[in-house]
Formats: sequence, C-alpha cells, structure tokens
Amino acid sequence: MIKHSVYKEEIEGATILYQGLPDLRRLYVEVTNRCNAGCIMCVRRTWNEAEGYLTYDLFQALIEEVPCFPLLKWLYFGGFGEPLLHPRLLDMIRCARKKGLKIKISSNGQYLSAIAQDLVQLGVEEIIVSCDSASEKSFKAIRGGSLGQLEEGIRALNRAKKKYESIHPRLVLEFVAMKCNVNELKNLPGLASRWGAFALLVTNVMPYSADTMGEILYTYPAASKIPKAHGLMPGNYVDIASIVWEAAAKKWFTWGTIKLPRMVWGAARNCRFVNSYSAVVTWDGEVVPCYPLSHSYSCFVFGRRKEVKRYSFGNLKASSLYSLWTSEEYVRFRGKVRLFRFPSCVDCELAYTCDYPVENCDCWGNEPSCADCLWAQDIIQCP
Repeated sequence: MIKHSVYKEEIEGATILYQGLPDLRRLYVEVTNRCNAGCIMCVRRTWNEAEGYLTYDLFQALIEEVPCFPLLKWLYFGGFGEPLLHPRLLDMIRCARKKGLKIKISSNGQYLSAIAQDLVQLGVEEIIVSCDSASEKSFKAIRGGSLGQLEEGIRALNRAKKKYESIHPRLVLEFVAMKCNVNELKNLPGLASRWGAFALLVTNVMPYSADTMGEILYTYPAASKIPKAHGLMPGNYVDIASIVWEAAAKKWFTWGTIKLPRMVWGAARNCRFVNSYSAVVTWDGEVVPCYPLSHSYSCFVFGRRKEVKRYSFGNLKASSLYSLWTSEEYVRFRGKVRLFRFPSCVDCELAYTCDYPVENCDCWGNEPSCADCLWAQDIIQCP
C-alpha cells in the first residue's frame, strides 16, 4: 500500500489533516502566452511579460506522468495565449490522446479552419471559441479579428464532423459581457443555433486597465454604503439573464445550454479550479493553482487597483508534477481554499481605505489572498 504524506494544522481549537493524494483530475496547459488577437479587455495590453512557447520535450515529460494520477481525465489547452499558434499543438494532442486524456481547447478561432479536420480526427472533445458580437464591425472593434474568419473555421469544423460522422468536438461560444456589447448578447443564441453550438458561456469582463473599468456590468449590495477614496462606484447590475433567455426561447434549439455569470457579489464563494482538483501549467513550465494566479499583472476590482503576482509551487524543469501536486505547500493551499478561509474584502467597511488588497494579501495573513476573487464568485467564468 502506498503511503501518502499527511500534513497537520491546528486552527480555532480544531485539528485539520491534509493528505497529499495524487487526486488531480483536470490539467490546464498554457502552451503559449502569445496571441494573434488584439482584444480591448485583454491583460496582454497592460503587461510586459516575456513571450514564448511550452517546449514539446517538457510537454512530453508532463504527459508521461499521467499514470501517476489515476483520476486525471481532462486536458485543457488554454490560458492567456492562443493555443492554435503553437507549431506542435497537434502533436501535443496526439501525445495526450495516447494516454487516454480527453481534450478541450479554448481559442479565438481565427486559425480554426486550418486544423478543423485534424481536431475531428484526433477526437478532441470540445472547442470553446470567443465571440463577443454577432456583427463584423463590433467583433473587429472588440477582438481585432474577423467574425467572417471565425465563421469560416466553424463551417470547416462542421464539414469535418459530418465527413467523419462525429459529434465531436462540441462547439461552445464564449461571450465576454461589457457595457459596449451587452446589447449584442440577444443575437448570440441565433448565431449559436446557426453554427450548431452545443452551449453558450457568458462571462463578465475583468478590467486590467483604467479604460475598461467603466465596462463592468456587475455590482455588490453595499456599493452605495461603503465609503471609498478612489475608483469606480458600480451602479445597478445589468440583468443579462433576461436578455439572453428571451432571445434563446425564440432562436435556439431545445438541447442547447447557456451558462450565465453571477452579477452581484454575494456570500457564496467557490474556487472552480481547486474544487475540481485542477492544476495549471504555464508556457514556461510553472505549476500554479489557477488562471488568476498564473501571471503577474495589474487589475481593477470594483475600481480598486490590485497588483497580482504569479503564485507558483515550482517549475516542471526542476520538479515532477507529482512532487509539486503532493507538496506540503500546495496541499495546504488547496485545503485553505476549499474551506475558503479568506475575508470578504469587497464588502468590508474598510474596503477602500485598506491597503492589503492592493498587494493581493489580506488582514488574516494570507498572501496571496482570494478574498476579492471574482472567479470564486462566478462573476468571471472560465471554460
């Protein structure tokens, strides 16, 4: 019998035991942080990070560890770059499929037509494409790409699925809701129907610059009561649910699904990454707990500037994924996040006079802190 490490913690009169189990179930791999789009809301507009590609040798070494994780079933290609730019993406998919992993890809879809047939033949389960408008003019203004080129790629994908009599990859459309495009949302169910999409995922914008701070549609209950020294005072939230469901009832098929974000900060907090037993590997080999902590950048949470620093448990160039996943630091971190032992900084009375959140830490001594994480609120959603 294999013995796993056990880590003990005493807190508030209770004893918590954390086991370093190989219970990883989902693996997110950022094969590059480069991108061919120019999205107005992207973090890439504000950072000065070096760019590059995950090496194929490092990826192969990572996939060789799959047998160490008996519950690992899914591999997601995504992150803060465009995976279709990687020159060996198809080889990576083949490598992962040989180990029995199911594949999802998150993409802007601009290069989809070139590899659509390969994705079908390789048995990719799902592809999520970004589509923030149903009109060419608005799409180009937001994404810097071409809606027509995206549609061409989706048609190529559908032709390949028909040719090989496959329902995979399932197509999901992802829409980033902002003030400048929320009225376009009513056109997305019709577009999804025409393209044969399996689902529509709607998420809110995460402002990475002062220019996009005014684009948010979400709020928090005590916004009018909490004094603040600077930043944005959010108003009433936009009821995007009524917009999209009314359109879906008229335009979409009965088996299509729509996943909507929360629009108001509330008590329930749940990390989708930690609670789904997921890990993220960045293009340079760092193992991090989630997308929000995968890079260093500035952002704005309800108008307050926040400096986020990458939180890594180690690099695959020096350590195995197994050793990092079962390490004391990573195991304790996941335990803390599952119990969500963080204050709620957004609706604290000192929210805009306290300096802790600016450096992504909190008054409970956590660094990094998930105290004002919009992902944990499902205000921001990832595929």
